Amino acid sequence: MSTHDAANLIHPMMHSPKNGLGWASSLAVRVALAVIVIVIFAYSVIGVVMTRTLISDMRTRAIAKVQTPGRLVQQHVLRYDSLADRGVMTQLLGEELVDGLIVGRNKRIFHDLKTQRMGQLITSIPGFNPDWFHDSVTKSFLVEERVDGKVILTNITPIFSGDTTVPYFYAVVRVALTKLAHEEAALTKWIVTVGIISAILLIAGVMAVFRFLVLGRVNRLSQVATRVGLGDLSIVIEDTGNDELGVLERGTNKMIEQIRGRQNDLELAVHERTTELQESQRRFRDYAEMSADWFWEMDEALRFKEVVGQHQLPRSWAENNILGQTRVDTANAEEDISDEKWQNHLADMAAHKSFQNFEYRTKCRNGDTWVSVSGIPQFDSEARFLGYRGCGVDISGRKHAEALLVLAKKEAEKANKAKSEFLTSMSHELRTPMNAILGFGQLLQVDPESSLTDRQSDHVNSILVGGSHLLELVNEVLDLARIESNQFALDLEDVDATEVINSSVALSEPIGSAREILIIDDFSDWPSLFLRTDRLRLKQILLNLISNAIKYNTDGGTVTIGGRQTDDGFLRISITDTGIGIAKQDHTSVFQMFHRLGVDPMKATDGTGIGLSVTKLLVERMSGRIGFESEEGVGSTFWIELPISSDQNLS
Repeated sequence: MSTHDAANLIHPMMHSPKNGLGWASSLAVRVALAVIVIVIFAYSVIGVVMTRTLISDMRTRAIAKVQTPGRLVQQHVLRYDSLADRGVMTQLLGEELVDGLIVGRNKRIFHDLKTQRMGQLITSIPGFNPDWFHDSVTKSFLVEERVDGKVILTNITPIFSGDTTVPYFYAVVRVALTKLAHEEAALTKWIVTVGIISAILLIAGVMAVFRFLVLGRVNRLSQVATRVGLGDLSIVIEDTGNDELGVLERGTNKMIEQIRGRQNDLELAVHERTTELQESQRRFRDYAEMSADWFWEMDEALRFKEVVGQHQLPRSWAENNILGQTRVDTANAEEDISDEKWQNHLADMAAHKSFQNFEYRTKCRNGDTWVSVSGIPQFDSEARFLGYRGCGVDISGRKHAEALLVLAKKEAEKANKAKSEFLTSMSHELRTPMNAILGFGQLLQVDPESSLTDRQSDHVNSILVGGSHLLELVNEVLDLARIESNQFALDLEDVDATEVINSSVALSEPIGSAREILIIDDFSDWPSLFLRTDRLRLKQILLNLISNAIKYNTDGGTVTIGGRQTDDGFLRISITDTGIGIAKQDHTSVFQMFHRLGVDPMKATDGTGIGLSVTKLLVERMSGRIGFESEEGVGSTFWIELPISSDQNLS
């Protein structure tokens, strides 16, 4: 395989447009570079070792060759004068012969290839070191020198006579290593050439095998991955092997199959979600069309850009196309844009804040149209303001009803005032004749000059009882009217609650004793506790509640007066009886005027049905609270809570 063929194996993989990779990131290029580096390194090491080995061998042979004449003379195989015979020396050493001579102990030349130097001292000839010819030399040695650009190898062999230890003369042979240098250069060139050719062939072979066994399949995997990345999931790798790449190929096929399945699931889910979204949009628009509300959107300039639910729009918006208008543009001329309500709303919109139930009148040809709108700001992913989205409702009907309600309230207050004035006037008009009737009835009973018969006495007694009851009713109605008409003044002072309760219990005991009802005063052991209230009205409240507890109690029952301080600075006074109790269905009407318990009319023939109403109003006027708990057939507990005078948090 030639170098050109090897390059052609790499070239298509480096520049193939199918794999989508640059030559610098190509696997083929990386493998090729790795192979080239490894082969070059291996062949370089091998070449250097071979070159040094061969050159060393050549030099060893050259040295042995140079030493041969001296050794032969030393062994008496060759006559010492043969060193001056060029024919013999050329035959032994070849054309590289430079000098051949015999030097005596006196350092004069005895024999020389160059006859003109015979008899001369060796020290007078350039290139010869006198130290080479010392008596201490016992064996041959080599000297390598560079003379005039040539490498000269000199061998000096000492020649001994008999058993002497001092050299008799010295055999000197000098050769030029020019041929050896040429041979070394030629050898190096040959090794390099062979190495390069072998490396190229090896690289080409490795790349061919790699391309056939590995790179082709890797390239196929790369193309498959590229096609899958472009969305082509129909591709399947066939003819997978049983090696590691085969495992990768089968794994790729399985991955493509899983991606295909997930893509199908995703497409189905997207289709279903899109259908649901479209259905949701249709449903939203249907609801918007059917709803009493409508929906609107504003752009970043706070102008209407869309309104949904057209047939539910207020008449003013339906008559005027509001798209492109601002909120102020849709307002009625009677709306004061400068007032606090409008300024706060416009400030919220300018600050891109949410708002709820902003009510205003809109433009309309006939009459007023009130609308209520709510909105939230819209922002994109980078927090840029896009506008508002919200809803609105026509509240003209509600505003009309509110106006009627205000008018009705004024009329009711006017009628209530007239009623209170009428009751006050009539109560005074009724009290005078009732006092006269009661006075004359009492005179008839005590007149000593004309005694009444038993029948007449019963009639007069009935007149007094009925008159007293009617007078009590008139007094309570008068109190109620005064309280409701704010003609009622309280005399607030610090009142000892224990004293007032003890006094009220003492006044009520004779009433209870008539029916053997025991009044238990749990307040008797309390230290003095002062309330900020009206003493007279407090006693009136307590007497009313205690009398009711006796009135609706059973014969021989008990009435218990208790109390405790609350966490918020009030004193709770409770009156508990063991009477008939109050049915659940009557709980809501206990404090209503003229309400009488209908459980057993014979249990309570006295009373006007106004007492609890007056009591409730009095307690509330004194910043207090009133309530009760009752169980039918067991009894009732009525309680009041009034502020303690030491509590500075109460007004």
